[in-house]
Order: sequence, then structure tokens, then C-alpha cells
Amino acid sequence: QIEVTLASGFCDVFIPDAFTPNGDGRNDSFEIIGRDVNAVFLYIYNRWGEKIFDSHDANSFKWSGFYKGSVCPEALYTFIYRYEQKVGDRVRRATVNGGIMLLR
Repeated sequence: QIEVTLASGFCDVFIPDAFTPNGDGRNDSFEIIGRDVNAVFLYIYNRWGEKIFDSHDANSFKWSGFYKGSVCPEALYTFIYRYEQKVGDRVRRATVNGGIMLLR
């Protein structure tokens, strides 16, 4: 017999490490997801440190792999993601950063 106990508390977010914006309907955008998560901002930078995606400007927290209407090249990009997560009467605020590989 196996007993599973679910603890109430904060659940981490899922951050993919690659995506393939090729129009096949699978993994076509970079999106960070989590239960009861309110995204505050998502920034994406290219290898030269140029901000190529700003969720405040795009009004979306999904990056499609485009910059100024042009397809971005296959490369490693850096992201910064700020979110809030509410459980009961507590709110967890966190900022995470990392890399995302855009594959063509």
C-alpha cells in the first residue's frame, strides 16, 4: 500500500529550457507556468544583452521567438521572470533567471 500526502504550500513554477517556434503547434512559444501564479514581468535578452522581449510592452507573458517582427536566430537567450504566488493568506514573491534555447 502506498500513501500519498499532499502538503498545502507553495508550488514551484515550470520553466522549459528550450522551445521550437516552427509553427507545428507544439512548443511554439516560451511560457513559464505554475499553479496560482501571477506573472509580474518577463524579460528576454539576446547574447549581447539587448532586451528583445518585454512583457509590459507585449502585454503577454509568452515569447514567440520574434523581435521587431523578425524571426530570431537559433541561439541561447537569457530571461528574467518575476512572479507572485498566493496560497491562503500568504504571497510568495520571487524572481528567477536562466537560459532558454530557441531551436529552429
